[in-house]
Amino acid sequence: CWVHFEGWGGSQLCEALTSLVFASAPILVPIILISTGSIAAATSEDGHTPMALQLLGSPPIALTVGVAVALAGLIGVRQGGRARWRRHLDEGLGAAAPIVLLTGMGGGLGAILRDSGILSAVSN
Repeated sequence: CWVHFEGWGGSQLCEALTSLVFASAPILVPIILISTGSIAAATSEDGHTPMALQLLGSPPIALTVGVAVALAGLIGVRQGGRARWRRHLDEGLGAAAPIVLLTGMGGGLGAILRDSGILSAVSN
């Protein structure tokens, strides 16, 4: 355990805190990166933000870093090894795939309607 709590539940509290850190890191890391990039851009006096902050603060890069943190957390799981990692990845992708698919289909349909002119015909 990375933190020792004597007399506070010991290993149970440590496991709960470790789980909380690993579970929230893939969400918090991109938020922190995007926020840092936005704050740096807003507070720069001459309008020039350092390139590293621009890169890490861009949403696609920040989200990719979040995915890397999540995968590092899964790979770091000691019990169960590769089989457990694969099971967690299958469960997560199985739950997220329909949502991503439907969102992509809706965006594609919206673009088709807008580009074909049907949207303006229907709205009139």
